[in-house]
Amino acid sequence: MKISLISLGSLLLSAASLAIIETSIWEEISPRQESEIYDELSGRDNRIFLKDGELIRDVEYFEDKITRRHATVINTDSSLTEFWYWPSGNLKEAITYFPKSPSDKEPRQIQRHATLLEDGITYATDFEYNRSGSISTSTILDKTKERATRRQFAANGKLTKEELFTKRPTTPFETWYRLSSRTFHANENLFESFEAVGFFGYEIKRFSANNRLLFASQLSDYATEYRENWFFVDGKSLRREVFQNSEGTNVKTYAPKGTLLEERAWHGPVQGGMMNIKSFDPVNGNLILEQLFMQVGGKYLPYSFTVFKEDVKSLYVLLYLDGRNSVQSTTEYHSKLGDSGAHTTTFYDKDGYLIDQRREADNGTTFWLHNYKSSDKVKSEPPALNPEWIALRPYEMPPKIVKFEPSPYR
Repeated sequence: MKISLISLGSLLLSAASLAIIETSIWEEISPRQESEIYDELSGRDNRIFLKDGELIRDVEYFEDKITRRHATVINTDSSLTEFWYWPSGNLKEAITYFPKSPSDKEPRQIQRHATLLEDGITYATDFEYNRSGSISTSTILDKTKERATRRQFAANGKLTKEELFTKRPTTPFETWYRLSSRTFHANENLFESFEAVGFFGYEIKRFSANNRLLFASQLSDYATEYRENWFFVDGKSLRREVFQNSEGTNVKTYAPKGTLLEERAWHGPVQGGMMNIKSFDPVNGNLILEQLFMQVGGKYLPYSFTVFKEDVKSLYVLLYLDGRNSVQSTTEYHSKLGDSGAHTTTFYDKDGYLIDQRREADNGTTFWLHNYKSSDKVKSEPPALNPEWIALRPYEMPPKIVKFEPSPYR
């Protein structure tokens, strides 16, 4: 038994009491739609549908008059696809041919040829071809039916990528996932390697055309920790490293000689939580500036900064998050002991009037220099702010791999 369906826009064809509505064979059909489009033929329901882009679909059935045996489809771009089915009705084999004009007398060239196991889902083989007839992609299931290898080729026949897939025992169905892959440069040297770790982790490495390591990343199994290392062109000197877990992200940037230049940490989700930045002297590696930025209305605003001299705290400034960088307090340090040594702290209101001024000695004793009342209205200019102290320098955004889930308070 054979039924043909021809699409002429939205025209409905009727023959032998057969009512057909143009739709996609892969789309879900509701019971109501089914009741509208099915046809009783020899006591059986026979349904064929046009997929988007199809011009003609010719379907041949098994003896039960309902299970598809073979189908031929001509698409609007003049390409042609043939389908063969298992007796169960599941797809068994499919061949797609390149488009051709009616005046072209040459045989059609195969664009893709796939065979499937009896489940109609698992590919046994899958080959894609170039116009020249050379293979562009091949996928082959091994004899155990547990692993499949996919290879991609350049037009000159050189291997550009190779992937290995295996089954993952999940509930309620098994799924396929990538176990490993290799991608190659034009000179056939390795460009990228991928290795799965457990069920959810992986390791990735990228190389230059002359085999020097440029990048390496690792995601732990169950995706709880992510690490990323970038290297200079020598393939050895670390340029940038990223660490991310469920509580935040840390990024370090280095000079070619290995000196730490910057450490940037997100306490919360990347580009959403509080960001702390430490800047270091490129010559001696001493800490020279520490900044803290807060997210306000989707924008980072400076909240505080600490200036260091010879790796020792010299000045700490706390700002109001008002978009004007108004000073909330300043702390000037008078010894090399930092917060444990002598220092003077001055507090300001949002309008710049003095609120309080206190001094702590090396022994921790606090001396109140002055406690101002709101009625005093004593104006005092805080130390001038160096624009570099409050500037958010451009930076490369780290990836968002691990979901931010902070530990509960204990």
